[in-house]
Amino acid sequence: MTFPEKQFILVMMSNHSTNYTIHAEIDINASISQVWNNFIEFKAYPEWNPFMTKIEGIPKRFERLRVELRCPGAMNFTFYPKVMKVVPSMELEWHGTVVSKFLGSGTHCFRVEKVDSRFTRFIQFSTIRGLWVPGMKLYFGRKFRDGFELMNQALKRRAELRASG
Repeated sequence: MTFPEKQFILVMMSNHSTNYTIHAEIDINASISQVWNNFIEFKAYPEWNPFMTKIEGIPKRFERLRVELRCPGAMNFTFYPKVMKVVPSMELEWHGTVVSKFLGSGTHCFRVEKVDSRFTRFIQFSTIRGLWVPGMKLYFGRKFRDGFELMNQALKRRAELRASG
């Protein structure tokens, strides 16, 4: 094999799907503080959140959370991410691994942004890295996206109901 052929193989390997991002957002007819307070009220998740059915822990930098997911059309599972960033009424970010960083790790970020005087945009996205990404995309990709959408819709209903009442 000549050098250019080896280089081509290395480029193909480095471009193999080792990163994958899932993104979902929704506009909510409520203030930033109303959306944030509903989102950050982890103890109430079993009442309204169909995707992240339970979160235990404190949303504080470097704290470890316990998150239970009910992924539509897939198995339920629990993971233990570490909170990496908290900006009250603006952003929460956590990072977790699957077995090891080499096999799989991910960062999940939640943001709230003012759209106008009435609406707030709730955004969540996960970037997943590692060797498990191709299998994860194949089996969980659409299911996770559906879970994000279900959670966003449920948060919208909850925040708008509480804002109007």
